[in-house]
Amino acid sequence: MLVVFFLPSKGMTDIILMSQDNTSYGCIDCDQRAEQSICNAYGKYGSIYSDRSIWNKNGIGNINKKESPFKKGGLGLGLFNSQGNFEGYFVISDKDGSRYSEMLKSAWHDSKQSHAKSKAIFCRLIFGSDL
Repeated sequence: MLVVFFLPSKGMTDIILMSQDNTSYGCIDCDQRAEQSICNAYGKYGSIYSDRSIWNKNGIGNINKKESPFKKGGLGLGLFNSQGNFEGYFVISDKDGSRYSEMLKSAWHDSKQSHAKSKAIFCRLIFGSDL
């Protein structure tokens, strides 16, 4: 059973990515320059080199990992709001119809399955501009 607790803090967002073992993989819709943002190129959740980034093709973003958002037919990561309520999954498979999953699926397809290019497209979709 997955139980998630969040303590509100400055910069806390509405949507957090979490694995089944309660590991956070950043926030989706917080300020794009926030340390927790998956769109912050210099943060641990947004850098394509960080182990905690979905954009790292050798980390959680590896398409062979069951929780990778990019594994077609995979489990994906959980989407939780700041109150800890489950909002669905973040994954490119058809198992979830969340708007974030749809944006990720579109970015993944448009980037021809490139993690770095998917990030640029996804973040542009979320924030309407590049960093």
